[in-house]
Amino acid sequence: MTGLGGGAAAPGDYVYFKSVVPLHKISGYRVISIDVPQVWNHHEWIHSFEKFLDSMNIHHVHICGTSLGGFLAQIFAQYRPRRVKSLVLSNTFLETHKFAAAMPWSPLVSWTPSFLLKRYLLTGIRDGPHEPFIADSVDFVVGQVVSRSNTYACYKYK
Repeated sequence: MTGLGGGAAAPGDYVYFKSVVPLHKISGYRVISIDVPQVWNHHEWIHSFEKFLDSMNIHHVHICGTSLGGFLAQIFAQYRPRRVKSLVLSNTFLETHKFAAAMPWSPLVSWTPSFLLKRYLLTGIRDGPHEPFIADSVDFVVGQVVSRSNTYACYKYK
């Protein structure tokens, strides 16, 4: 058996893995990708994710989470263990106290006008042309700030 470089495949090599483990096709699963809604604590996250699952008529889930998504998946599994069949976690963390300590101003974000948030975010970005993926990232962040303020206004006045 040969590996990717033409040499012998060794345990730990993908080609070796593929030759030893048979391919299984699994049908009947829906894969749904979600964005984290605007919530300010894990209790709101649990409630909003549960409402989402209920609206989709989903009673049990397999959750795959990365980074913050992995943390939120763990929180949901901790508080709603009967709804979670399995977790697949990657590059996640167990607690957020260090992040909260680094951002003591975060409770003020919901009250800050969007033009101030945009100005604050854009002061850290140099002027001039950017690589296309950097420009797209800046546009995405600014769009999130705008949609956050519009969403907040809808919640506040309904």
